[in-house]
Amino acid sequence: LEFGLLLESAQQDNKDYDLNIATNFFVDDFIEVINKYQQIANTHYHAMLEKVSYSNPTQTAATINNWVSEHTNGRLREIVTPDSLEGAVITLVNVIYFKGLWTYPFPEVANNVKPFYGTRGKPTNAQYMEQNGQFYYDNSADLGAQILRLPYRGNK
Repeated sequence: LEFGLLLESAQQDNKDYDLNIATNFFVDDFIEVINKYQQIANTHYHAMLEKVSYSNPTQTAATINNWVSEHTNGRLREIVTPDSLEGAVITLVNVIYFKGLWTYPFPEVANNVKPFYGTRGKPTNAQYMEQNGQFYYDNSADLGAQILRLPYRGNK
């Protein structure tokens, strides 16, 4: 319940930024989902369950991608392909859309393209923003991640 309250609090109307956090389970239509599970997913995580037919991966991919596009104001349009759904019976999708202004804006001249190394190890070009300053940083062993906190207007 606490996570659900945190989501509600973070997504309250705010003139300083736009935030949408959405979660959906796309479940194959032959699977019977227990009502209690649906209630817990909705109450605690604001997650919905939607029945789809993985036997029609083209339609299911379109359904998932349309949902993602709708919840990210069209910024993300395709996160799955029909091939990526092969053998799937459930897909959990979580998206976060954030549009706000930084407390300390990035200088336009500091934006550039550099190699980005994803999970597959092959570099792809990506746009980077650079800024010098003092910010909160944590190297989280629990998450296996490095965390950098950059404040935005509204400081929520």
